[in-house]
Order: sequence, then C-alpha cells, then structure tokens
Amino acid sequence: MPRETAISDTIIAHVCRLPGCWAFKMPGSVRQQTGLPDLFVIRFGRVACLEVKQPGQHPKRKQADMMQRLASIHVCVGTVTSWADARELLIRGAFMTREEERE
Repeated sequence: MPRETAISDTIIAHVCRLPGCWAFKMPGSVRQQTGLPDLFVIRFGRVACLEVKQPGQHPKRKQADMMQRLASIHVCVGTVTSWADARELLIRGAFMTREEERE
C-alpha cells in the first residue's frame, strides 16, 4: 500500500505541470491549526485543499470538521487516495479540464 507521502509527491508532481498552478504540502507543527488538509493547490488565484489518505483510510474527526468548514466557504476540498482521485476532484472543482489531463 502506498504511503501518504508517496501519494502526495505524485499529486504535487502532476499538479505543478499545469500552467498557473502551484501545489505544496502543509507540514505538520504543534503551532498549526488542527485538521488542516495535507495539500494546498493554488491555480489562478483559486484554492483547493486535499486530504491525502492511504486507500481504505478516512479523515479523522478534526480533519473532517475542517474540510466541512472549508467547503462552507466554497473552497474545493476533498479526500484523495491517488492522483486519479485528485484529478477527478480538481476537474469537478473546475481547477483543470479533461483536456489538460491528457497533456
């Protein structure tokens, strides 16, 4: 089973190939807001937040609460277990098109 770090690295590598796009992993810290998603994707001024999990795993309660809070202010947010999941989330959130996916 792939580790979350490997999944995150793969997603970042794919996302950063898109024009006008930047993605980064939010490092954990005792000073960090509890429950923040693992990855932040910024494209043309819009933000998407991705909680990365191993297949079969689910967000913890504080993570789920934070994702709901972000969704309530219209941030594209979701849990992903692979680049395929992330790609679908970003397409649904209008961060990328299916045509860009093929490039």
